[in-house]
Amino acid sequence: MSELLKFLFEQVTDPLTLPIHPLLEWFVLWCINRLVYKCAYEMVGNLYCTGYLDGSIAGKLVHWFLRTICFIIVWGTVRTLIAVVQFILNHWIVVTISVVLVSTAVTIGYVAIKHRRNTVMKEYM
Repeated sequence: MSELLKFLFEQVTDPLTLPIHPLLEWFVLWCINRLVYKCAYEMVGNLYCTGYLDGSIAGKLVHWFLRTICFIIVWGTVRTLIAVVQFILNHWIVVTISVVLVSTAVTIGYVAIKHRRNTVMKEYM
């Protein structure tokens, strides 16, 4: 049973790659896999301790299900983070200009609202 669940897990997660150097990708996916394994192991252990699970087959099914779902979530988060960092590094001038413009607009808006409140408060006093 465990071999079948592992095979299904590998079939689901094998096509999930990262847009980075292959050795770095292998290491990051290994780290994700270790993290997800420990999380699933801990969650299933807690389910056994609280009495929600009874039997090894149910534990294996829940473990591999949680492991697959958590792997996809963590992988998606890491892939999005890598894509954002790559975008920022590839378009750093545009990103810098955008950050400066947005910061300037927010500062001007804040000062204008604060000045307006002070003016309105002075009129009522």
